[in-house]
Amino acid sequence: MPSVSFPITGPVALQIFVSEFLTSGACPDDRIDRSMLIEGRAMLLGFLTDVGAIAGCRAVTTWNARLGPFPLKGVLADVVDAPAQADERFRVRAGQSDLTYVIAPESDGILARRYDRVAQAGGNWCGPDRACIEFCADKLATADLEATNFETIPTRLLQEQDTAEAAFPCVVKPRFGAGSNETFLVRNSSQLDRLRQCRGHRIESGEFVIQPFIAGISCSFALVGTGKSKPEVWPLCRQQLTADGRFRYSGGRVPAGAGVRPPNRLHGIGEQLAEHMPLRGYIGVDVIFAQNDWQRPVLVEINPRLTTSYLGYRQLTSENPAARVLASACPELRTVQCSVRWRSDVEVRFGADGIIRRRHRQ
Repeated sequence: MPSVSFPITGPVALQIFVSEFLTSGACPDDRIDRSMLIEGRAMLLGFLTDVGAIAGCRAVTTWNARLGPFPLKGVLADVVDAPAQADERFRVRAGQSDLTYVIAPESDGILARRYDRVAQAGGNWCGPDRACIEFCADKLATADLEATNFETIPTRLLQEQDTAEAAFPCVVKPRFGAGSNETFLVRNSSQLDRLRQCRGHRIESGEFVIQPFIAGISCSFALVGTGKSKPEVWPLCRQQLTADGRFRYSGGRVPAGAGVRPPNRLHGIGEQLAEHMPLRGYIGVDVIFAQNDWQRPVLVEINPRLTTSYLGYRQLTSENPAARVLASACPELRTVQCSVRWRSDVEVRFGADGIIRRRHRQ
Protein backbone atom coordinates (compact mmCIF):
# COMPACT_ATOMS: atom_id res chain seq x y z
CA MET A 1 0.00 0.00 0.00
CA PRO A 2 1.54 3.36 -0.96
CA SER A 3 2.25 5.95 1.70
CA VAL A 4 3.43 9.51 1.44
CA SER A 5 5.80 10.61 4.18
CA PHE A 6 8.28 13.38 4.86
CA PRO A 7 11.04 13.64 7.48
CA ILE A 8 9.96 14.65 10.98
CA THR A 9 12.57 16.75 12.75
CA GLY A 10 13.09 16.22 16.48
CA PRO A 11 11.69 13.51 18.77
CA VAL A 12 8.13 12.31 18.25
CA ALA A 13 6.31 11.99 21.56
CA LEU A 14 2.77 11.56 20.22
CA GLN A 15 1.30 10.15 17.03
CA ILE A 16 -2.08 11.65 16.23
CA PHE A 17 -4.30 9.97 13.65
CA VAL A 18 -6.65 12.46 11.98
CA SER A 19 -9.34 10.94 9.77
CA GLU A 20 -11.82 12.90 7.64
CA PHE A 21 -14.47 10.50 6.38
CA LEU A 22 -15.10 11.84 2.86
CA THR A 23 -11.42 12.20 1.94
CA SER A 24 -10.24 9.05 3.71
CA GLY A 25 -11.35 6.65 0.98
CA ALA A 26 -13.92 5.00 3.27
CA CYS A 27 -16.92 6.52 1.51
CA PRO A 28 -17.85 5.05 -1.90
CA ASP A 29 -17.32 7.65 -4.61
CA ASP A 30 -20.94 7.56 -5.78
CA ARG A 31 -22.15 8.58 -2.30
CA ILE A 32 -19.90 11.60 -1.85
CA ASP A 33 -21.61 15.00 -1.87
CA ARG A 34 -19.23 17.35 -3.69
CA SER A 35 -19.85 20.40 -1.50
CA MET A 36 -19.34 18.37 1.67
CA LEU A 37 -16.18 16.86 0.15
CA ILE A 38 -14.74 20.34 -0.46
CA GLU A 39 -15.48 21.38 3.13
CA GLY A 40 -14.12 18.11 4.51
CA ARG A 41 -10.89 18.45 2.56
CA ALA A 42 -10.39 22.02 3.79
CA MET A 43 -11.02 21.04 7.42
CA LEU A 44 -8.70 18.04 7.20
CA LEU A 45 -5.78 19.96 5.71
CA GLY A 46 -6.20 22.87 8.12
CA PHE A 47 -6.37 20.65 11.18
CA LEU A 48 -3.48 18.44 10.02
CA THR A 49 -1.34 21.52 9.47
CA ASP A 50 -2.02 22.68 13.03
CA VAL A 51 -1.38 19.24 14.52
CA GLY A 52 1.91 19.06 12.68
CA ALA A 53 2.93 22.39 14.22
CA ILE A 54 2.61 21.03 17.79
CA ALA A 55 6.08 20.22 19.13
CA GLY A 56 6.65 16.47 19.48
CA CYS A 57 3.53 15.47 17.54
CA ARG A 58 3.34 13.57 14.27
CA ALA A 59 0.14 13.66 12.25
CA VAL A 60 -0.98 10.63 10.23
CA THR A 61 -4.02 10.18 8.01
CA THR A 62 -5.50 8.18 5.13
CA TRP A 63 -6.20 9.68 1.71
CA ASN A 64 -8.35 8.64 -1.23
CA ALA A 65 -6.06 8.14 -4.24
CA ARG A 66 -8.81 9.44 -6.56
CA LEU A 67 -8.39 12.91 -5.03
CA GLY A 68 -4.91 13.20 -6.49
CA PRO A 69 -1.54 13.51 -4.72
CA PHE A 70 -1.65 14.16 -1.01
CA PRO A 71 -0.90 17.89 -0.70
CA LEU A 72 0.77 18.31 2.72
CA LYS A 73 4.35 17.81 3.76
CA GLY A 74 5.20 16.71 7.29
CA VAL A 75 2.24 14.32 7.44
CA LEU A 76 2.31 10.53 6.98
CA ALA A 77 -0.57 9.67 4.63
CA ASP A 78 -1.68 6.16 3.69
CA VAL A 79 -2.98 6.48 0.13
CA VAL A 80 -5.82 4.04 -0.50
CA ASP A 81 -7.93 3.24 -3.54
CA ALA A 82 -10.89 1.29 -2.13
CA PRO A 83 -13.23 1.60 0.88
CA ALA A 84 -12.19 -1.81 2.28
CA GLN A 85 -8.55 -0.74 2.17
CA ALA A 86 -9.42 2.55 3.87
CA ASP A 87 -11.32 0.76 6.62
CA GLU A 88 -8.40 -1.56 7.29
CA ARG A 89 -5.93 1.34 7.49
CA PHE A 90 -8.32 3.19 9.79
CA ARG A 91 -8.32 0.22 12.15
CA VAL A 92 -4.54 -0.08 12.09
CA ARG A 93 -3.83 3.61 12.53
CA ALA A 94 -6.41 4.00 15.30
CA GLY A 95 -4.86 1.10 17.18
CA GLN A 96 -1.29 2.30 16.71
CA SER A 97 -1.74 6.00 17.41
CA ASP A 98 -1.79 7.81 20.74
CA LEU A 99 -4.90 9.78 19.75
CA THR A 100 -7.50 9.48 17.02
CA TYR A 101 -9.39 12.58 15.89
CA VAL A 102 -12.28 11.97 13.49
CA ILE A 103 -14.03 14.48 11.27
CA ALA A 104 -17.20 12.88 9.91
CA PRO A 105 -20.89 13.68 9.42
CA GLU A 106 -23.20 12.49 12.16
CA SER A 107 -25.87 11.58 9.59
CA ASP A 108 -26.67 7.89 9.01
CA GLY A 109 -24.77 7.08 12.23
CA ILE A 110 -21.40 7.55 10.48
CA LEU A 111 -19.68 9.43 13.30
CA ALA A 112 -21.03 7.05 15.97
CA ARG A 113 -19.79 4.04 14.01
CA ARG A 114 -16.37 5.64 13.70
CA TYR A 115 -16.36 6.01 17.48
CA ASP A 116 -17.09 2.28 17.80
CA ARG A 117 -14.35 1.38 15.32
CA VAL A 118 -11.77 3.30 17.35
CA ALA A 119 -12.89 1.55 20.53
CA GLN A 120 -12.73 -1.86 18.83
CA ALA A 121 -9.19 -1.11 17.65
CA GLY A 122 -8.14 -0.23 21.19
CA GLY A 123 -7.55 3.39 20.21
CA ASN A 124 -7.90 6.60 22.20
CA TRP A 125 -10.81 8.68 20.89
CA CYS A 126 -10.47 12.45 21.08
CA GLY A 127 -13.70 14.42 21.06
CA PRO A 128 -17.32 14.10 22.18
CA ASP A 129 -18.21 10.66 23.52
CA ARG A 130 -20.82 8.38 21.98
CA ALA A 131 -23.70 9.60 24.15
CA CYS A 132 -22.96 13.19 23.14
CA ILE A 133 -22.72 12.23 19.46
CA GLU A 134 -26.10 10.46 19.54
CA PHE A 135 -27.79 13.27 21.46
CA CYS A 136 -26.49 16.07 19.23
CA ALA A 137 -27.34 14.17 16.04
CA ASP A 138 -31.02 13.95 17.04
CA LYS A 139 -32.93 17.12 16.11
CA LEU A 140 -35.83 16.13 18.39
CA ALA A 141 -33.54 15.68 21.39
CA THR A 142 -31.68 18.96 20.97
CA ALA A 143 -34.96 20.83 20.56
CA ASP A 144 -35.76 19.81 24.15
CA LEU A 145 -32.76 21.79 25.45
CA GLU A 146 -34.92 24.88 25.76
CA ALA A 147 -34.06 26.94 28.85
CA THR A 148 -34.74 30.41 30.20
CA ASN A 149 -31.69 31.99 28.58
CA PHE A 150 -32.15 30.82 24.98
CA GLU A 151 -34.80 29.46 22.63
CA THR A 152 -35.04 26.36 20.49
CA ILE A 153 -37.10 25.78 17.36
CA PRO A 154 -40.32 23.82 17.98
CA THR A 155 -39.64 20.47 16.31
CA ARG A 156 -41.76 17.40 15.69
CA LEU A 157 -41.81 14.39 13.42
CA LEU A 158 -43.34 14.97 10.01
CA GLN A 159 -46.43 12.80 9.76
CA GLU A 160 -49.13 12.02 7.19
CA GLN A 161 -51.60 14.62 8.46
CA ASP A 162 -49.08 17.46 8.31
CA THR A 163 -50.03 18.25 4.72
CA ALA A 164 -53.28 19.76 5.97
CA GLU A 165 -52.15 21.00 9.38
CA ALA A 166 -48.70 22.49 8.72
CA ALA A 167 -48.19 26.23 9.09
CA PHE A 168 -46.22 27.80 6.25
CA PRO A 169 -43.48 28.62 5.60
CA CYS A 170 -41.81 25.70 7.34
CA VAL A 171 -38.58 23.72 7.16
CA VAL A 172 -38.38 19.97 6.59
CA LYS A 173 -35.11 18.19 7.32
CA PRO A 174 -33.84 14.75 8.35
CA ARG A 175 -34.15 13.98 12.04
CA PHE A 176 -30.59 12.65 11.93
CA GLY A 177 -28.71 14.75 9.43
CA ALA A 178 -25.61 16.85 8.86
CA GLY A 179 -25.29 20.22 7.18
CA SER A 180 -28.19 21.11 4.91
CA ASN A 181 -28.47 17.71 3.26
CA GLU A 182 -32.12 17.08 2.29
CA THR A 183 -33.22 20.28 4.02
CA PHE A 184 -36.08 22.18 2.35
CA LEU A 185 -37.94 25.43 2.84
CA VAL A 186 -41.59 24.58 2.23
CA ARG A 187 -43.84 27.52 1.38
CA ASN A 188 -47.23 25.88 0.81
CA SER A 189 -49.18 22.63 0.93
CA SER A 190 -48.46 21.80 -2.71
CA GLN A 191 -44.70 21.82 -2.07
CA LEU A 192 -45.19 19.66 1.01
CA ASP A 193 -47.30 17.19 -0.99
CA ARG A 194 -44.55 16.88 -3.61
CA LEU A 195 -41.98 16.31 -0.91
CA ARG A 196 -44.13 13.61 0.61
CA GLN A 197 -44.48 11.87 -2.76
CA CYS A 198 -40.71 11.74 -3.16
CA ARG A 199 -39.92 10.65 0.38
CA GLY A 200 -43.20 9.18 1.60
CA HIS A 201 -41.87 5.93 3.07
CA ARG A 202 -39.04 7.67 4.90
CA ILE A 203 -41.43 10.28 6.28
CA GLU A 204 -43.79 7.56 7.52
CA SER A 205 -40.78 5.87 9.15
CA GLY A 206 -40.06 8.99 11.20
CA GLU A 207 -36.89 10.02 9.37
CA PHE A 208 -37.91 13.66 8.85
CA VAL A 209 -38.88 16.50 11.18
CA ILE A 210 -40.79 19.70 10.54
CA GLN A 211 -40.07 23.12 12.04
CA PRO A 212 -41.45 26.63 11.60
CA PHE A 213 -39.21 28.83 9.47
CA ILE A 214 -37.36 31.36 11.62
CA ALA A 215 -36.23 34.51 9.81
CA GLY A 216 -33.05 36.14 11.07
CA ILE A 217 -29.25 36.12 10.98
CA SER A 218 -27.64 32.68 10.67
CA CYS A 219 -24.53 32.23 12.81
CA SER A 220 -22.43 29.59 14.50
CA PHE A 221 -19.92 29.29 17.29
CA ALA A 222 -17.75 26.60 18.80
CA LEU A 223 -17.78 25.07 22.26
CA VAL A 224 -14.47 23.59 23.35
CA GLY A 225 -14.48 21.55 26.55
CA THR A 226 -12.35 19.23 28.62
CA GLY A 227 -15.25 17.32 30.14
CA LYS A 228 -14.58 18.69 33.64
CA SER A 229 -15.64 22.31 33.47
CA LYS A 230 -17.87 24.69 31.58
CA PRO A 231 -16.89 24.74 27.91
CA GLU A 232 -15.18 27.70 26.30
CA VAL A 233 -17.26 29.72 23.85
CA TRP A 234 -15.27 30.70 20.77
CA PRO A 235 -16.15 33.79 18.69
CA LEU A 236 -19.40 34.06 16.83
CA CYS A 237 -19.26 33.40 13.08
CA ARG A 238 -21.75 34.67 10.56
CA GLN A 239 -22.89 32.07 8.05
CA GLN A 240 -23.59 32.61 4.39
CA LEU A 241 -26.37 30.30 3.20
CA THR A 242 -27.92 29.96 -0.22
CA ALA A 243 -31.26 31.67 -0.82
CA ASP A 244 -32.71 28.83 -2.92
CA GLY A 245 -34.67 27.25 -0.08
CA ARG A 246 -32.00 24.60 0.54
CA PHE A 247 -29.84 26.51 3.09
CA ARG A 248 -26.57 25.27 1.61
CA TYR A 249 -23.46 26.58 3.30
CA SER A 250 -21.38 28.81 1.01
CA GLY A 251 -19.05 30.62 3.41
CA GLY A 252 -18.74 32.60 6.57
CA ARG A 253 -17.25 35.53 8.40
CA VAL A 254 -15.59 35.75 11.80
CA PRO A 255 -16.04 37.80 13.90
CA ALA A 256 -19.71 37.97 12.96
CA GLY A 257 -19.64 41.75 12.47
CA ALA A 258 -18.11 44.96 13.70
CA GLY A 259 -19.11 45.58 17.30
CA VAL A 260 -21.01 42.29 17.60
CA ARG A 261 -20.27 40.35 20.77
CA PRO A 262 -21.77 36.96 21.67
CA PRO A 263 -24.50 37.52 24.26
CA ASN A 264 -24.27 35.69 27.57
CA ARG A 265 -27.07 33.45 26.36
CA LEU A 266 -24.62 31.60 24.13
CA HIS A 267 -22.78 30.49 27.25
CA GLY A 268 -26.10 29.18 28.49
CA ILE A 269 -26.34 26.78 25.54
CA GLY A 270 -22.98 25.24 26.48
CA GLU A 271 -23.88 25.07 30.14
CA GLN A 272 -27.24 23.46 29.40
CA LEU A 273 -25.60 20.84 27.19
CA ALA A 274 -22.91 20.24 29.83
CA GLU A 275 -25.64 19.38 32.32
CA HIS A 276 -26.60 16.43 30.11
CA MET A 277 -23.12 15.03 29.47
CA PRO A 278 -19.42 15.92 29.63
CA LEU A 279 -18.31 18.03 26.69
CA ARG A 280 -14.93 17.16 25.23
CA GLY A 281 -13.13 18.69 22.29
CA TYR A 282 -14.74 20.80 19.59
CA ILE A 283 -18.51 21.07 19.18
CA GLY A 284 -20.12 23.39 16.63
CA VAL A 285 -23.39 25.14 17.42
CA ASP A 286 -25.68 26.73 14.82
CA VAL A 287 -27.99 29.54 15.90
CA ILE A 288 -30.32 32.08 14.33
CA PHE A 289 -30.70 35.54 15.77
CA ALA A 290 -34.45 35.84 15.27
CA GLN A 291 -35.72 39.02 13.63
CA ASN A 292 -32.09 40.23 13.36
CA ASP A 293 -32.01 40.74 17.15
CA TRP A 294 -28.47 40.00 18.41
CA GLN A 295 -29.84 39.40 21.89
CA ARG A 296 -32.23 36.66 20.79
CA PRO A 297 -30.29 33.50 19.85
CA VAL A 298 -32.40 30.54 18.75
CA LEU A 299 -30.67 27.14 18.81
CA VAL A 300 -30.83 25.38 15.42
CA GLU A 301 -28.59 22.34 15.83
CA ILE A 302 -25.46 21.04 17.53
CA ASN A 303 -22.64 19.37 15.61
CA PRO A 304 -20.49 16.98 17.70
CA ARG A 305 -17.47 17.39 15.42
CA LEU A 306 -15.17 19.90 13.77
CA THR A 307 -17.01 22.42 11.58
CA THR A 308 -15.91 24.62 8.71
CA SER A 309 -15.73 27.59 11.09
CA TYR A 310 -12.44 26.13 12.30
CA LEU A 311 -10.90 27.50 9.10
CA GLY A 312 -11.71 31.00 10.27
CA TYR A 313 -10.73 30.47 13.89
CA ARG A 314 -7.25 29.25 13.00
CA GLN A 315 -6.64 32.44 11.00
CA LEU A 316 -7.57 34.74 13.88
CA THR A 317 -5.48 33.37 16.72
CA SER A 318 -1.77 33.57 17.45
CA GLU A 319 -2.02 30.24 19.28
CA ASN A 320 -2.61 26.72 17.95
CA PRO A 321 -6.34 25.91 18.18
CA ALA A 322 -5.74 22.22 17.43
CA ALA A 323 -3.70 21.95 20.62
CA ARG A 324 -6.67 23.30 22.56
CA VAL A 325 -9.03 20.82 20.93
CA LEU A 326 -6.74 17.82 21.48
CA ALA A 327 -5.95 18.74 25.09
CA SER A 328 -9.37 17.41 26.11
CA ALA A 329 -8.06 13.85 25.68
CA CYS A 330 -4.31 14.18 26.04
CA PRO A 331 -2.69 15.07 29.38
CA GLU A 332 0.69 15.57 27.69
CA LEU A 333 -0.71 18.47 25.69
CA ARG A 334 -2.11 20.30 28.70
CA THR A 335 1.30 21.79 29.31
CA VAL A 336 1.24 23.33 25.84
CA GLN A 337 0.31 27.00 25.61
CA CYS A 338 -3.04 26.47 23.97
CA SER A 339 -5.25 29.27 25.15
CA VAL A 340 -6.95 30.95 22.22
CA ARG A 341 -6.53 34.70 21.74
CA TRP A 342 -8.24 36.66 19.01
CA ARG A 343 -7.35 39.85 17.19
CA SER A 344 -10.34 42.16 17.21
CA ASP A 345 -9.01 44.22 14.28
CA VAL A 346 -8.88 41.30 11.86
CA GLU A 347 -11.85 39.95 9.96
CA VAL A 348 -11.69 36.56 8.26
CA ARG A 349 -14.01 35.50 5.48
CA PHE A 350 -13.88 31.85 4.56
CA GLY A 351 -15.75 29.79 2.04
CA ALA A 352 -16.76 26.18 1.74
CA ASP A 353 -13.82 25.84 -0.65
CA GLY A 354 -11.42 26.59 2.19
CA ILE A 355 -10.18 29.84 0.63
CA ILE A 356 -9.38 32.39 3.34
CA ARG A 357 -9.60 36.13 2.85
CA ARG A 358 -8.31 38.34 5.67
CA ARG A 359 -8.45 42.06 6.15
CA HIS A 360 -7.79 44.53 8.95
CA ARG A 361 -10.85 46.48 9.94
CA GLN A 362 -10.52 50.23 9.77
